[in-house]
Amino acid sequence: MTYKPPGKGYDPPTEYRPPANERPSTLPKDGRGQAINEDRRQKREAAAAFEAKHGRKPTRKELKRLGRKER
Repeated sequence: MTYKPPGKGYDPPTEYRPPANERPSTLPKDGRGQAINEDRRQKREAAAAFEAKHGRKPTRKELKRLGRKER
């Protein structure tokens, strides 16, 4: 095989830089640098508790109901 240069439409990958008008996340970060969203974590824990209790995953309607109870 011989080397074939990339086509004219190819742009090499560049590092992501957010636009000037985009504000950085104010959520706390974990060890990997990912944002910690407490609301999402609580919803996942409630869904896991539901699955442990009932032996099945909650439906969308039940997920909404679980989310309302936490608030």
